[in-house]
Amino acid sequence: MDQGAENAEAPLESPPLDSSHQVRSPRSSKKTAEVCYDGTILDQLPPYQDVTELVLVRGLQDASGKRIDPERAALAGRLAKALLSDSRMVALVSELDVTAGADSVGLTLREPQLTLMVTESSMMERLLEVLPLLTGIVERLPEVELIDLRFRNRVFLRVKESVPGENPPSTAIVPGGASF
Repeated sequence: MDQGAENAEAPLESPPLDSSHQVRSPRSSKKTAEVCYDGTILDQLPPYQDVTELVLVRGLQDASGKRIDPERAALAGRLAKALLSDSRMVALVSELDVTAGADSVGLTLREPQLTLMVTESSMMERLLEVLPLLTGIVERLPEVELIDLRFRNRVFLRVKESVPGENPPSTAIVPGGASF
């Protein structure tokens, strides 16, 4: 591993995709995996590694697709740090998508399998607001696939499009809500 990766104060450099780096366990300095920057695992994780705890990060490449965008990588790091501050969030989030930047971050949940759209600045606040409501939302509207939390004092839901031949989603009034 190069000195830049070992020195937290070193400037963030964007290595080419064909280089690899070692991923280290936060609790020890032992190697847990060797991963190519395109996400290819070059070495196996140890048998005790619980892969269900890993969070996939999408959208790190720059527009050329050949290098890691340092701003997106830094954004992913800040989001991960914020999520790690609350153990409920770590268990909830399966994937981060930073493709669109800080104003439109996608979070894919483990369970229920939904995507939440958030901004970096309000992510934790909005997640804490919606967390207690997730079960009720999914029970009442099982066809929900995305919850947009980016707008102040508003929540937008996107439901799955009906497939030809399927019954269309209900347009019944949901108690305490609007028609969908």
